[in-house]
Amino acid sequence: MTLSIRESISINLTMIFLTTLIVIGGVGCGETAEENPAHPVHTGDLVAKRGGRYSFVQGNVIDCKNTSIDYLVGDIRGPSVKRVVINVMRGNIEDGAVSVNVLEGNIINGENVSVNVLIGKDFSGRARIGKQLESDRME
Repeated sequence: MTLSIRESISINLTMIFLTTLIVIGGVGCGETAEENPAHPVHTGDLVAKRGGRYSFVQGNVIDCKNTSIDYLVGDIRGPSVKRVVINVMRGNIEDGAVSVNVLEGNIINGENVSVNVLIGKDFSGRARIGKQLESDRME
């Protein structure tokens, strides 16, 4: 059985998401993820944060600098976004300087955007993209 590139990436995204949930869920008995600094989780918009590292963010990243996120479900926006590094992202890049390993979404705009694997479209025309796949979901 052979898989297409799209199926393979979809499986990889699912595995990374499930692994993240297992890691977040395995924090410890009676202990929340926020109490354990090894597994910081943030729900809601991440606004104007400086120098943070997060395992999982569900919400938009707005005007953050020097921030690292393992898995983001949300958009990146704001002209002050600089040096934001994301491993896996579901959402759109609307502005800023961002580096993403795997992006399922679209690049609307951005000053210095680099994406290793893009599942979606680059509407800015300026992003550095390693590999691009068209996604039926993003249309």
